[in-house]
Parts: sequence; structure tokens; C-alpha cells
Amino acid sequence: MSAKVDLMKRRSWVKRIGDYFDALDLNQNGFLTLDEFLQLAENLQTMCKATPSEITNLRIELRQFWGAVGFMPGQKITKTQFTEGFNRLARDEVERKEAGDKALLEQLTDAFFNIMDVNNDGTVTLDELKIFMKARGLDPNGAEAWFKLADRDRNGKVERQELFRLYHAKKHFEENKNMEKFRISIVY
Repeated sequence: MSAKVDLMKRRSWVKRIGDYFDALDLNQNGFLTLDEFLQLAENLQTMCKATPSEITNLRIELRQFWGAVGFMPGQKITKTQFTEGFNRLARDEVERKEAGDKALLEQLTDAFFNIMDVNNDGTVTLDELKIFMKARGLDPNGAEAWFKLADRDRNGKVERQELFRLYHAKKHFEENKNMEKFRISIVY
């Protein structure tokens, strides 16, 4: 995807991002705030036994990623603003990757991986994923399908690079209907 591509011209992409907004808008008030995303860190700290530094890093990465979409402290974002912000972020992420820099999505995924890896062995097991999902308030029964998709080498563990490949910015912002329900439920 070239940095000049405008995803707003792709109806299916706009619909998917709109559906993503709806899935994130848990209180269904038509708005999202940065605080709603930052609350996630609080929920993960206890159940996933995350260290204070892991939680601090997650908060930093959440602010950077969602700030690039347009979220600012104390402001509400509408679905239209969210979609436009994701379009902007998509272009910026591609430019970062083309420049050889680490994408914001990759940095955020790394922060989540560090928390998901409860025993700090450099991998995420199905049991660790279930703990993570439960901490997120999600049904852990969905973990097996996600795990199967992520564990490309079928060794029963998800390594950091497998998670990066799963959520790599290019795939994240292009059409990928098979991944959407997992992306919504796991990462954000």
C-alpha cells in the first residue's frame, strides 16, 4: 500500500473501521475517549501480573497510537473522526515502515505482548491468552481461534514475531476480513 492511498475511498474499509468503532464504543454513546483506552491498562495490571513498568509502557504506547488517530485527553471522538483518523494513521504507518522506523502499531503490539507473556518466557501460551482475554472482559472461548491463527509454526506458543506479523500495520489497515473480529477483541 502506497502512502498516497486513501482508504476512505474503499467502502468496505470504511464500514469495517465504523464497525470497529461500534465494537469499541461499549457504552454505545456514539463517542470514544482516550480515557476508555487507558482504562485497559488498569484492568490488565492485576490479572496478568503486569509490572508497573509494563503498565507505564502500555499507557505510553496507547497514548501514542490513539493520539495519532486523533484522541486527545478530555476530548470525545465521533465515528467520522475515528475513521478519518485511522485513514491518516494508515498513511503515516506506511511512511514509518518505508523509512525503516518501527510503526506505532508494532510498538503497541510489543507492549501488549509483554503483558500477555505472564511468565516472561518470550512466548504467549493459550492459557496466557485466555488470562489476557478475561482481563479484557472478553470471552476466553475465542482464544483458541485467535491462537490457531497466530501460531504459524504450530509449536503451541506465539512468539513476538508471530504476533507482529499478525498485527503488522500493512495487514492491519488493508482489507482482511478473517482477522477483524480477532483484532478487535484482542489488541484494542
